[in-house]
Amino acid sequence: MMTTVLRKVLAIGAVFCAIAIFSTNGEGQNQTEVAQEVEQQVQEKLQHFREVCINASGSDEGYLQFIHGLEYSQKCIPQIVDMSALTEDIQTLTNSTRAAFAQKYCPQFNLSVPCFGEAFDGLAKCSGKDQPDKMKTLNFKIIYSFVDAVCRNDGLLIMGFLDPKFSSCLPEFVQSAFGCGAASLLNAKSLEHLTEQQCRDMKGAQDCMREKVEKCQSESMTEILDAVLQPIKNFTNCKNLAE
Repeated sequence: MMTTVLRKVLAIGAVFCAIAIFSTNGEGQNQTEVAQEVEQQVQEKLQHFREVCINASGSDEGYLQFIHGLEYSQKCIPQIVDMSALTEDIQTLTNSTRAAFAQKYCPQFNLSVPCFGEAFDGLAKCSGKDQPDKMKTLNFKIIYSFVDAVCRNDGLLIMGFLDPKFSSCLPEFVQSAFGCGAASLLNAKSLEHLTEQQCRDMKGAQDCMREKVEKCQSESMTEILDAVLQPIKNFTNCKNLAE
């Protein structure tokens, strides 16, 4: 039965990225248009994901839990991350203040990751024959990898979030999360037991996503993509595949 683990976990990274950006940064018509474009893409892909979940698990139970979990995360995160102060501080963020910014908020970011627990439980139920606990662990590793990338080097990547190229690239990031899958990879029963050809297909999918994102000329978005992809590669048996 077809598994969509790769697309789903990439989508989680995209959703988390979207929440982070549009909760904290930017006003005005251009930012609103980008947000609307991302929201439209996510809604379209979520409807497709519901159908895939039903095909993989026999019901939409996992999908409904995933949606409920995302709604819960939007309530949970502000209870841990001081969103009001974060919004104010990011408006005046500079290279000279980013280290203090990262020291203040990165612990909050890490503490907020468990807010996605219920959403990840729903994803696991939609994983078909894959082991749910391992899929949930992988999803958490991806989000923690994202946070680590954001907070590395005293929050250097956060400065990139303020670049208009970053927000304008977000729709491309979401699209790449869904548009570069390889059929043979998606037909694999488990990401832990891929054939050599499936490993090559996965590398092709990663290269495809990287190419799409690099067209935006946003180094920050490329770093985010790498942070999302690396845990997936580490999870598979493809780590020793020659580049």
